[in-house]
Amino acid sequence: AIAYALSHALVSVFDKLILKNKSIEPMSLSTFRLGTNALFSLIIVLVLFDFALPATSFWISLTVVSFVYTLAVLFYFIPLKFGDVSQLVPFREAIAAILSFSLAVLLLSEIATILDLIGTLTIMVGIYVLLTGGKIVLPQLSKSVVLTGLSGVAIAVFSVLFKPLVFLAHPSLANLYLYVFVFVLLFVINTAVNSKRQLETFKIILKGRKVLLLSLAASLSAALGTLALFYGLSVGNAAEVLPVTRMLPVFATLIGWVALKERAGLARLIGAVITFVGVYLISI
Repeated sequence: AIAYALSHALVSVFDKLILKNKSIEPMSLSTFRLGTNALFSLIIVLVLFDFALPATSFWISLTVVSFVYTLAVLFYFIPLKFGDVSQLVPFREAIAAILSFSLAVLLLSEIATILDLIGTLTIMVGIYVLLTGGKIVLPQLSKSVVLTGLSGVAIAVFSVLFKPLVFLAHPSLANLYLYVFVFVLLFVINTAVNSKRQLETFKIILKGRKVLLLSLAASLSAALGTLALFYGLSVGNAAEVLPVTRMLPVFATLIGWVALKERAGLARLIGAVITFVGVYLISI
């Protein structure tokens, strides 16, 4: 779970650098990235593992979770065009942390200790403090806020529903097939509603060496991180694994502070410490 959080923190930093190019449309970038995520996942399977086709039950379940994951992506990237990210993301991460824990206990009948619950709540508070800079942010109800909240719900539902799939197929294969399914769904949706901008964004990425390298680095990191998460789900309880993945903003902040010379601030550092305390409580 920690490896997932670190890898996808790198992804968020790479995406931030890519999106400095105002000509790149976020949803089109996401579509391109899901395709290269699938490509790297295929390479991992071919080099390190055996390729195989799972049973029919796997494909049925994968179709359902792929739609949920696609909704999570759409509900996140669409508000980026209209809302204040600094206000939207704290709510998504807080919702995903507590809801993934709750759904794991309710839907998967997992046994969670009181320390798991306290640790999850501590992580939720730490992430909120980190992302809001210690302020209580209460944005007005809007389409962006609603969609971002739904993104947090979709992430939590997807993560919990995916756990049974890692027992129906090797985690590397589950990783590959998920990215392929979601890429196809996003490509079809984006082609239907945004084909011109999608084509323009693809051309910009492929022609710009720096942008292309950043995109490929993000996809490789994403593929390895998600594979680590699926391995974690195959050996541990989702109620313990999933809340820990919400450490992603902590690592993103630390990377931004060290590599991008961004100002962390005392409140953000306190939020990071609170989050690590939550992870410790879950691990003991």
